[in-house]
Amino acid sequence: MALEFLKRLIFKEVEEEPLPAPQEESESRLPNINPGMPLDLLTKDGDALFTGKLSNYRKDSLSIERIAGTLNFPILEKGRLVKVHGYTQDLEPFNLKARVVESNMVSCTLGDLELIPYINYRENIRHPVSTLAGFYSMEDTYLSWPQECEIRDISLGGACVISASTYEVGTPLKLRLELIKDGGHMTLRGKIVRAKKLEDGRSEYGFLFAQLRQTQVNYLNNDLQSLQKETEKKLLN
Repeated sequence: MALEFLKRLIFKEVEEEPLPAPQEESESRLPNINPGMPLDLLTKDGDALFTGKLSNYRKDSLSIERIAGTLNFPILEKGRLVKVHGYTQDLEPFNLKARVVESNMVSCTLGDLELIPYINYRENIRHPVSTLAGFYSMEDTYLSWPQECEIRDISLGGACVISASTYEVGTPLKLRLELIKDGGHMTLRGKIVRAKKLEDGRSEYGFLFAQLRQTQVNYLNNDLQSLQKETEKKLLN
């Protein structure tokens, strides 16, 4: 009898023990932004608006500032929903949803920050760049007929390329580029794996590199490391 009473007492205490109060959402859910990497501001549909550098970052807001020598920012209406793409201190990519709080030609302040789950299927880190390059058809053996394009980001696996020319997904091409001034040109083979029309009439392409030779990997990796150092120096000054 005494044993039965003791069991009921124990179970009653367990059942009536209050549940712990839910913890407040921590600001650690927001990314630890790398100030040495550019921030891209995009429309809610993912179209590019401008690229700048981090100037202020708090729990509930962040400010992006124009990079010296680049074009002025477009002025955005207050309350507009936008996306922010950048990199953490560990060079992991992230996306945020946010709303415009204040906007002028040299800076933009955003509030209502919300982390968008980012699934990264790439094995290589993308490095933001703004480099003119050229697409060539596979039949253009002597690289005589370039189609001008601009590289927006690049990794050892591929590149995001903007071009006024139209290509179908699956088109094989050669991409000739020089990432470091006077560092020498590279010609990389690959194919278009993604295509998206932009508001200005051009198209954004995902260009996947074919299997690179080890010498190409070495040259490209060295250039990417040099670019990263230049970017960090420029943004942190």
